[in-house]
Amino acid sequence: MRELLARLRADHGADVVAIADDASGLAVDAVLPVPTGVPEWLQPIVSVIPAQLFAAHLARARGLDPDAPRHIRKVTRTR
Repeated sequence: MRELLARLRADHGADVVAIADDASGLAVDAVLPVPTGVPEWLQPIVSVIPAQLFAAHLARARGLDPDAPRHIRKVTRTR
């Protein structure tokens, strides 16, 4: 993971945000904390909500509509 984060920063100039209960030791720009003491098998469920909220707020901050993404259209044809 550390190698991937370093490469994203160096090659692409990416800002790295970690969603974790403990991100110490990781070179990240920001941490979205999740509750500690959650069993490992429940951790993905607990992590999804902050990730979705972060993505929605980031899209709005960039002037994008998260409810209407570009290049995605729902087409239903009934014959």
